[in-house]
This record gives sequence, C-alpha cells and structure tokens, in this order.
Amino acid sequence: MFVFNNKKGFTLLELVVAMAISTIVMAAIYSTYQAQLRSHITQQALVEMQQNARAAMFAMEREIRMGGYDPSEDADAKILIADAAQIKFQIDRNEDGNPAPVPGTDPNEQIRFALTANGDLGREVWGPPEGAGSLQTVAENIEVLEFIYLDETGAVVATPLDYAIVADRDKLASIRSIQITLIAKSGANVPVLMMKHKDHHTYTNQQGDQLLVNPDDNFRRIVLTADVQCRNLGI
Repeated sequence: MFVFNNKKGFTLLELVVAMAISTIVMAAIYSTYQAQLRSHITQQALVEMQQNARAAMFAMEREIRMGGYDPSEDADAKILIADAAQIKFQIDRNEDGNPAPVPGTDPNEQIRFALTANGDLGREVWGPPEGAGSLQTVAENIEVLEFIYLDETGAVVATPLDYAIVADRDKLASIRSIQITLIAKSGANVPVLMMKHKDHHTYTNQQGDQLLVNPDDNFRRIVLTADVQCRNLGI
C-alpha cells in the first residue's frame, strides 16, 4: 500500500513573505478605517457647530426683532442696554402696558443676550423676584458675539449706551436695526481623531471690522451674520 508522506512544509522565506503580505493588507485596512473614522468625527463636529450657530442666531433674531413691542402704546418698551457685547431690551408680551416684569408675572418681558463665562450664548430674563435673572445657556461654543446698532439712515450708533444714563436715551431711541455677528467653533476641545486642520483665518463683521485674527489652533469655525429690523422701535 502506498502512503503519501510529505514532511517538507513551508520554508522560512515563504512564511516571511506571507506575513509581510498580511501585514501590508492589514495596514491598508486599518488606514482606510482610520481615515473614514476621522472623516466621520470631523463631519459630525462640523454639523453640530453649524446647528449650534444657527440655533443661537435664530433665538436672538426672533426676540430682538420683537424688541420694543408695545401694542397698548402705554408700555414704552425700549432697548435698555446697547453694547457691542450685549443687548438688553423690553417686550410687552402680555399687552398689559407694563414692559417691566412684575414679581410673579411677565418673566419674559425683559431680556438680555450676552456670552457666558464658559463661552456659550446666554439669555437672561427678569422674573420673580425682580432682577434675579441670570444668563442661561442657549447655544454652546460661541466664541465671539457682536452687536452693531444702526439708525434709520443706516449710520452706526456709537456704543455703549445705557438707558440708566439720561444722556444716552436719545441715542438708544434712534436705533432702528441691529447687525449681529457670531463666531462658533467646533466644540470645547479638538477630538484626537479629528482631521488635521490649522485655522489661520481672519474673521470680520459686516462692517469689515476684524473680530478674530489668526486663531492658530485646530478648531473649525463658522461665522453667521444677520440684519435684524426692529419693527417696533420708533413707532
């Protein structure tokens, strides 16, 4: 009876070649996976940044446009603070002729928008008790927020202005529209697997003023601007 007996096996060279080919294939697979993962993480961060920025702008536009709302013509609702970094204004929402929030009622008739200490867009309202409001986060990772105030001719109204200062009241009353510029960034930190990027841009407002120059970091950023016509002012 014939018995096949082959004990030759693989040579060392064949094993080395097979391992080298396997390593190259695995490296290619890993490299492709890592590239796709980096792309996914980067795209996710960009989408979240854009959604954050649009949510912030929408929140401000909607309420600032209502600034000075006074259907009873008895409330004298107005802009109380006009500053490049913040705005505070009144809305007589319940049409009771009183735009100042009364303790226990009208908590959304006096509103302020500004950045928080953490770099988020904050919204402050006054309610019970009077003056007890604090900035509540509306949108995160807003790096720059700027307001520019224009009169009916489109000329820039110099700021800061505060209604508590009598000399500022005529200038506050002349405001008819507001240009809002915000710069949002892609998170509080840069994920390790985000695609490499260096931000050397210069970011400006609608007037051409530089708001952020060459951040020289790895964040992505987006700039949004809006012209808000304050339809209830000057009526």
